Amino acid sequence: PQFPYILLYQYRQIKDPKTMFFRQLYGKKIQRIRIIPYDKIVYIDFENFTIISIFYGKYQNVLLTDNDHRVIETFKKDKNIAGRASEFLNMHNRPDTSAFVPKDSFEGTSISAYVQEKFPAYNKLMIHELCYRCHLKPESDLRKINSEQLELLTDTIESIQNELKKGKVYFYEPLQMPSVISLFKLHHLQDKVAVTINDNINEVWKKLIYQNQYKNTLQRILNECSTKISDRIEYLEKTHQKIANVKELEKKKKLSELKGNLLLTFSSQIHKGTDQVKLKNIYSENAEEVMIKLDPKLNVQQNANKYFQKYKNINEKKDTLKIKKETILDELKYWKKIYESIEKIDNLKKAEKLIKSLTKDTLIQPGKTTKKDKALNIFSFNRLLLDQRWEVFVGKNAQNNDILTFKFANKHDLWFHAQGVPGSHVILRSRERSQNPPMDIVEQVASIAAYYSAAQNSSTVAVDFTEVRYVRKPRKSKPGTALLTQSKTIFVQPKKYL
Repeated sequence: PQFPYILLYQYRQIKDPKTMFFRQLYGKKIQRIRIIPYDKIVYIDFENFTIISIFYGKYQNVLLTDNDHRVIETFKKDKNIAGRASEFLNMHNRPDTSAFVPKDSFEGTSISAYVQEKFPAYNKLMIHELCYRCHLKPESDLRKINSEQLELLTDTIESIQNELKKGKVYFYEPLQMPSVISLFKLHHLQDKVAVTINDNINEVWKKLIYQNQYKNTLQRILNECSTKISDRIEYLEKTHQKIANVKELEKKKKLSELKGNLLLTFSSQIHKGTDQVKLKNIYSENAEEVMIKLDPKLNVQQNANKYFQKYKNINEKKDTLKIKKETILDELKYWKKIYESIEKIDNLKKAEKLIKSLTKDTLIQPGKTTKKDKALNIFSFNRLLLDQRWEVFVGKNAQNNDILTFKFANKHDLWFHAQGVPGSHVILRSRERSQNPPMDIVEQVASIAAYYSAAQNSSTVAVDFTEVRYVRKPRKSKPGTALLTQSKTIFVQPKKYL
């Protein structure tokens, strides 16, 4: 599409019958080619024939006419085309503006539909400009406009036609829309966008094609990025809303203890094997009924104890809740900042940098990516934030452990793993590399490594930790295997924070 030109091929016998037409022209010489850009008509003149190629309106076709303008053959077998050859041949001349002479009825049609019917070369942009100059709307009913407005329509069409003959090319460059070429002034754009005037339509056409392709590519990338980031933000906000706050935890603890006490109080009334029971709350003035779910395999005492134990470690749950919230809010802040920056992206280089970044963050699915690219995805691992500055990454499986430790982690990050049992590799990273983590943070991360191991049900677990630079992968070893050349050991209680 970069250049508008006509290609002339030597005759070849082709099976497709649609390419076999106008046999009268085989061996004939082309004498002249005329292109009327604003009418989208191409004339190819021979000694005794003319080809008329029409690229607009309902009569799009290729016609073969003789010197008397009679239609001899058409590319599309259109019966309605006969007799219209002279109309097409003269279309580029002065239009028949008598079409707008006041009449008793215009059949209730709109200005837009009527103009397209009488002047087929008028596209939507031209009709919009025509109506703008006449202070009318394209959808206005012709029957409802007065004689002065009809006269103005006629004069404006003549004015536009005179502008077309001057040969000037106007190039309009809206910021957020495709650029536009016009062979007459577009007053509805004149004061709103940048415009340049040229005498060479081919030069302007090349510029138009390049800019529109550039803008379309840029907009496509930005739209894709905006959608993906918006979806991620929406997901995180919903997740944040679902996480119970501390007050709700306290309420849940009280309710759980109430259920346990009610079960013990009414134990004699509860039959073994029941899966739920409705009991009156004797500790409330209203004595409302409380529905309590039961494990039919357990007795009443065991079910009550289960409710007492459910929120026993509420302080740990509060810590876990706090960490989850801080992690989600941190990621929300990250994506919102990127989302706001999209509005400032005005070139493909920045847009491609953004989409590459989102691909690494796994928000956008890559086409062909290497294992090295996948190693850099910060959201490819389970992740949480401690004290709003210590990032913790947890491997999801053996292969993911390898990527986390040997391709993603920095050499001075701290590496954790439960001693002597299978488990996730855990990485502790500071947002400020010069800082060393305090001991309470080290203990927290070690407890995470203990939980994500085969020893998660143990009361105390030994966890090895060291800098990543002291972790090696033995040659030809299975995924997830690691060898430490230097490490320390800490004993912790497994805790779930993710």
